[in-house]
Amino acid sequence: MSKKNRKVRLLTAILAAVMMISTLLTITLSASGTTYYGSSPSISNVTGSLDMGTENLYDKTVMYKLPDTVKPSDDISIIVQMKTDALLDAYDASGSKLSFTEYSLTAEAQKVRENIAKDADTLKGKLKGIEYTVGESYNVVMSGFEIIIKAENFADVCKAVGKNATVIVGEVYKPAETKLVENDVNVYGTGIFNSDGFGYDGTGTVVAVYDRNGTADKADDVLVEQFYVVIFGDVDGNARIAVDDQTVIDAEVASPSWSSTRTKVEYLFRAANLDGNRRIALDDGVLIASVAAGATLNQVTGKVS
Repeated sequence: MSKKNRKVRLLTAILAAVMMISTLLTITLSASGTTYYGSSPSISNVTGSLDMGTENLYDKTVMYKLPDTVKPSDDISIIVQMKTDALLDAYDASGSKLSFTEYSLTAEAQKVRENIAKDADTLKGKLKGIEYTVGESYNVVMSGFEIIIKAENFADVCKAVGKNATVIVGEVYKPAETKLVENDVNVYGTGIFNSDGFGYDGTGTVVAVYDRNGTADKADDVLVEQFYVVIFGDVDGNARIAVDDQTVIDAEVASPSWSSTRTKVEYLFRAANLDGNRRIALDDGVLIASVAAGATLNQVTGKVS
């Protein structure tokens, strides 16, 4: 081996020894852990709860936000789930040897139902100032109740119940529409409409369509749409066409108040505008008089012939 190689190996061995001695002088390993000499990091053992302040990183209103597809005017079904034990929870906790059906008939189960009803009334009391309709009540698998509100009140409901309950969005109902629809009517003879057996009186009668929500309780019904009945020529709403209707039209001509665009009186406008010129005039009254005298009135088009 050359003299140069021996020097390189000797130098390498010296450097390794120096590094090992330096490490031993800096850190002493013991059974109790690691001891640092000189400047050491400050480490504290945390045994309690630690507040990271993460709540400041979130917008608390986000939890009250509905999807953009839900309009403020929409009706929404809200299920308010309470923290009160439901019947199933009480049954499991009781260790009863009875079946659940048998247990539900006991005085203990009745007490559970009463507690749920009491807590529900307390929560509903927090909703003062918020317009809502009460729906279903829950006490078997969960405790709580359903209310139907306008979507614009959703955040207010969430804030009102606070930490006392969990708010769950059930169904979204589009707002009820009141409108006029074109519909064929079977009329015979002169075209004077006969409402016998139809269950309503005449022009201006509101026909409402409800969603029964699968229950027989009318209190749970949700209004879907409502329509105004229009019988051409029947302006006073008594389901027959006579000179009385002509008198009503003449009064409207003298002091106009009806409109072809405002829903509340649009049905009157349509019923009276028999000549189809989009204005109410004495001519329409004359046509009604002719119908009362025997002329034919088409209830599909409103035309008199």
